Amino acid sequence: MIDEILQGAGLIKGRTYIQTVFKQPPSVPFAVYHDDADTSLSADETVNLIEHSIRLEFYAPNKPNPATEKAIERELKAHALHYRKEGRVWLESERYYMTIYEFYYIEKETTP
Repeated sequence: MIDEILQGAGLIKGRTYIQTVFKQPPSVPFAVYHDDADTSLSADETVNLIEHSIRLEFYAPNKPNPATEKAIERELKAHALHYRKEGRVWLESERYYMTIYEFYYIEKETTP
């Protein structure tokens, strides 16, 4: 689902968004997400539900990028996800604006 959200917001997997960390951050606005997945949820004594707790960090070099922030928010709403948005902060040492979104969702694991 995270790919659908970020690609729907106009970001490109591997180029303008990635899981965990970029080795070399791009010079354009980009996102990094952290997925703390918990597969301990179960039904009928089988583990078939995965709860994803997502922390999405959106970075904009040198100036804010409200258009992409709004696109991310639009996609979160379109997927009926409740999210918490932390305020935009300036990271002086990195020269980036950072906006953090936190949300979670549960998916049913598909069996082959």
